[in-house]
Amino acid sequence: MHPDLAMLVVLQAHDLEAKRLLDQMASLTKQTAALATKAQATVGQRAVILELIAKEDALRRKEESEIADLRTKLERNKKKLDMTTTTTSLRRSSTRPPSSAPRSPASKTRNSKAWNAAKRSTPNWSSPTPPSTTLPPLGARARPRLGNHRPRSG
Repeated sequence: MHPDLAMLVVLQAHDLEAKRLLDQMASLTKQTAALATKAQATVGQRAVILELIAKEDALRRKEESEIADLRTKLERNKKKLDMTTTTTSLRRSSTRPPSSAPRSPASKTRNSKAWNAAKRSTPNWSSPTPPSTTLPPLGARARPRLGNHRPRSG
């Protein structure tokens, strides 16, 4: 082969390699731009996710404090229930207004009509029940009552 032709073949190989490298560089700039936009979108998504996490944490803390308040209220009510001996003392302790709340003029006081009306309507649990309303002993069978019908004797 002629030395000039051998040099042309080598030169042609170098040209092909240069063209391939130029195409690769052009594609790298496009890839870099695409990755930059993807990174910006990811940063935006991260900010949104961090904001949502902060909101969830705030909501969780709020609900935990509400749960703690309800637990203390439940404990207080259990203690009140354990301390009460009659139903009237239970009613008084559960309907008592908070000490910081101002009393309205229409509120129940011992001398008001509303207090006395409420007192009259409450049942007296300390008195025995009349014999007509007592329950049969456990295990006894209830007999059906059919008007004035009396059971046969004999």
